[in-house]
Amino acid sequence: MKISYEQTIDWENKIYIDTRTAEEYQEATIPGAINLEVLSSEERAEVSRLYNRGRHQESYLMGVEYLAPKLPDLLGRLAELSSEYERLILFCSRGGTRSESLYVTAGLINLEVCKLQGGYKNYRQYVLQRLNNFELELEAKLIVLHGNTGCGKTEVLEELERRGYPIINLERLANHRGSAFGSIDLGEPHNQKYFDSLLLKRLEEVKGCQHIFTEAESRRIGYSVLPDWWMEKMEAGLHILLEAPLECRVERIYQEYAASFEKNPRGFRNKVRESLRGIEKYLIKNIGKAGYQELLEQLEQGEIREIIRRLLRDYYDYFYSYAQKNQERFVRKLQGYQAEKLADEIIQVFEGFTN
Repeated sequence: MKISYEQTIDWENKIYIDTRTAEEYQEATIPGAINLEVLSSEERAEVSRLYNRGRHQESYLMGVEYLAPKLPDLLGRLAELSSEYERLILFCSRGGTRSESLYVTAGLINLEVCKLQGGYKNYRQYVLQRLNNFELELEAKLIVLHGNTGCGKTEVLEELERRGYPIINLERLANHRGSAFGSIDLGEPHNQKYFDSLLLKRLEEVKGCQHIFTEAESRRIGYSVLPDWWMEKMEAGLHILLEAPLECRVERIYQEYAASFEKNPRGFRNKVRESLRGIEKYLIKNIGKAGYQELLEQLEQGEIREIIRRLLRDYYDYFYSYAQKNQERFVRKLQGYQAEKLADEIIQVFEGFTN
């Protein structure tokens, strides 16, 4: 059966199967999809070269030659998945020969699978259309947590989530902490395509809620950019400011990265050095070239806490200045370090506005 992505949304016990190359799959895919590579990147490049030269039949024959030895393993894997899932949904870039070849051969052995018409390209168009217009469906008011870097906003959001409150953790969706240390220990930040897919998925999950907790973010998180309508909805939300002493924030951030530093000091220093280069001009503006050079020297000496302290004091706190610039916007300012206690207080504030 050949179907559109929209037809599969409400299906239970399904799995999407990405037949593109491992590299394409890693770049972006349908959330939850697995990869069954029909052609490798090198094989696909060879086939495409022939096709683009007008040698279409030769390109198809080459594709068959590459695919044939893999078919027993690919079909065996599909058979295994069919015992776990009711619906197997194949797709490739545009619904072309890669997913078609596996779709047809699965049918020859009476293995029931589905194929997405238009492949990932049509899915991507669906995501963009839905995401750009989602503000019309999202009636919830946002409760936005503010606070200087290291005050525990993410931990508080996670605590609220554990208690059953609806949240949207944008840093988790972007796979980036939004700081100079960014995605250390997280792997590569998600690109815009995958971030959009994950954001839409989460919006669908919380669509019926009246209130949603989230963290104040700039428009860009890592490699990803938030929709304009989301920024406007954040601005119109209820704003709560979290405050914590500098040394508490230093220790919280240090503990996030301590294991990574102790496990691989050289690798950690290289990643931090790369992150510092990304904000070099802003740091030099605030602390001068001599101060920036001193930061690099402290990095070489492993003085991680001091680097964090200086970044907070001389860059992040200076850059954001929440308490000085936005006094009037906050419905409440809460002080503390423990996520559980802060979550208790936020829930009290929330219930006070909703009852």
